[in-house]
Amino acid sequence: MEQLLAALGDQKLIVDLRLGVYHFGKNLGKTHDHGTGFRIKYNDLLQYAYTENLN
Repeated sequence: MEQLLAALGDQKLIVDLRLGVYHFGKNLGKTHDHGTGFRIKYNDLLQYAYTENLN
């Protein structure tokens, strides 16, 4: 959790609201929601990530 907050504070992790509008068909003009996502560059991910030995 600490790494997540640090990445957000450093503006390396971006919250992506994935909304769209249908361009054709019976739902033409209606919005659709693909959910919320997070984006981070791979090199930045390595800066904030760590691994644990689960054994």
